[in-house]
Amino acid sequence: MTEALDANVILITGAMSDIGRATARAFARLGYAVVLNHRCQPESVQSFAEMLRKDDGAPAVLPVQADVRARSEVATMFEQALRAFGKV
Repeated sequence: MTEALDANVILITGAMSDIGRATARAFARLGYAVVLNHRCQPESVQSFAEMLRKDDGAPAVLPVQADVRARSEVATMFEQALRAFGKV
């Protein structure tokens, strides 16, 4: 976990779209801890998070379900990321 706390952290909204997945994989390969924002695919995001750790070397991955159209959900999403990593 120390490696994850020392890593740069990126939060990707729409992480389960094609562009979101490609972005997450690129940053994971660069050693970033990745926060995956999604709206409604908990099973898919869990398997994608595992792949980022195993195949792409992400030091940590945090899936967070939030609708970015709702201000309160965005605030909660950032709180979860900050709690996990101390920064975004």
